[in-house]
Amino acid sequence: MKEYILNNVEAREVDRYAIDTIGIPGSELMERAGSYVSLGVKKYLKHIPGSQIDVFCGTGNNGGDGFVAARQISNWGGTVNIWLAGNPEKISGDARIFFQKCDNNRISINVISEEQDLPTKEKVAESDLIIDALLGTGFKGEVRGVIGKAIELINSVNRPVISVDIPSGVSGDTGQVGGIAVKATKTITMGFLKRGLLFQPGKRLAGDVFLADLKY
Repeated sequence: MKEYILNNVEAREVDRYAIDTIGIPGSELMERAGSYVSLGVKKYLKHIPGSQIDVFCGTGNNGGDGFVAARQISNWGGTVNIWLAGNPEKISGDARIFFQKCDNNRISINVISEEQDLPTKEKVAESDLIIDALLGTGFKGEVRGVIGKAIELINSVNRPVISVDIPSGVSGDTGQVGGIAVKATKTITMGFLKRGLLFQPGKRLAGDVFLADLKY
């Protein structure tokens, strides 16, 4: 059986085909993706009730997957802290739907607008696991501002990290790092493998890679 490895353009085309041709709503794809992440957390920790999970989210679709996972883990009895790097007003589309659901469920959402808004290293070190949903495969350039500081924080604590689709800061096309990137324990990538997970240093930073079959 063939195993396809996609670049960023191809990954976007697959999503567009699933939504426009097959007719799967984007919100359903996001819910499937985020559910795989929450199941990955459940498998890793083995026991969710009473566990503390910190979810670092960006304002794009990668963050949307993180919101889905956060809500599911909270429903299972986990204590969830969402750390949103960026302006909540920039969250749109399907990600906005699941951000609102987290807010409606009274999940802790902490907005990081400036470096001083970041949690302390000691607080994050109390986590049983961290979910990295800051930047997706389409990232290019240099990581800057509060997202860069959030990545520094994640890397500074000795806690397991599950990255959504690709470690934040790694290019989905080349595996190269834009200044700084998350060092993940495990990466759950959606639908198909991405080139950036197979080239160094992305391969090393991704940890164990799990392919989530979204069943297009």
